[in-house]
Amino acid sequence: MEALLTDMDLLFDVVMETQFAAIACELVSAGGGIAFIDQITARVFRDRIVTRKFDPSFDFDFGALTKMGSPASPVVDRFVSMVAAVVNKMAKGGRALGA
Repeated sequence: MEALLTDMDLLFDVVMETQFAAIACELVSAGGGIAFIDQITARVFRDRIVTRKFDPSFDFDFGALTKMGSPASPVVDRFVSMVAAVVNKMAKGGRALGA
């Protein structure tokens, strides 16, 4: 993010940072500045924050974590597929997650 803002010749004063989008949302809702986060987390906080489109956009990578050495589970595979379908729908501008 820092490199992106620098490339756009934007000045910024980072007072605090977090690696967790939910914490960033809590900070923003308390008046602690702005955050660049994924739309899935933002929708969870939609009753307390306002989201605006940011251009140029950038991608967030998501992954499904499982215990190392555990056998594949059909239930987990199905759940991951369902989550992927919701995220794809959201990416195409569709409504999801009770929006």
